Amino acid sequence: MLLNFPNLAVVYCFDTRFPLQDGSFRATTWSHINPSIFANTSTEAVYIGNSTGIAQYTGFQDGTTGYLLSYFSHPLSFGDTSNLKFLKKINLTTFDGAEAIVVLNWAYDYSGAYKKQAYTLPKSNVGQYNISEFNTEAEYSSSIALITRKKINTSGQGTVVAVGVETTVDGKTIALQEINIQPLMGRIV
Repeated sequence: MLLNFPNLAVVYCFDTRFPLQDGSFRATTWSHINPSIFANTSTEAVYIGNSTGIAQYTGFQDGTTGYLLSYFSHPLSFGDTSNLKFLKKINLTTFDGAEAIVVLNWAYDYSGAYKKQAYTLPKSNVGQYNISEFNTEAEYSSSIALITRKKINTSGQGTVVAVGVETTVDGKTIALQEINIQPLMGRIV
C-alpha cells in the first residue's frame, strides 16, 4: 500500500503481504520522487507517473544507480532515563544482501556523533537458476535465502542511545530483519 504526501515530498510504503508478529506492517519511505499518480496491474506491476513521464517500479536501483537504505532509531532509554547505559553488543539480522556493505551506527545522549562499525555480508552460494547439477539442493544451495546474523561489540556510555543501520541497495535485495541491543545498566546519574 502506498500513501502519498505531495506537500512533504514523501511516500509511505507499507508491505501488507506479510504482517509482523505483532500484526503491524513493515513500512518505509520514498523521498524525492514527487509522484502525481500510481497505478498497479493485475500482475502486481507498479507504475509511477510524475512530471517527467511514467516509470515502472522494478529492480533494486534508482534509475541506473544504487540508493542508500537508512534506518535510525529514536533515542532509547531502555525504560530508565536516570541510569547510564553501556552498550555491550548489538545483534543485527539481515535477509539476503549478498556482498553488501552494512554500517552499524550508535551514538549517546543526542550527540549525533555516531560511532560506526562496517562489515560485508557473505557471498550468496545459490546455484545457477537455483538448482544444482543433478536437480537437487545438496550440492550448491539451499532453498532458503541468505540470512546473516552479525554480533557487533560496541563502546561508549550515556543516558540514552540511538542506533542506525545503513547500506547501499544496488541491484540486489536486502532486508533488515531484526536489531537486538544488549545494554548494561550503570549507576544513576
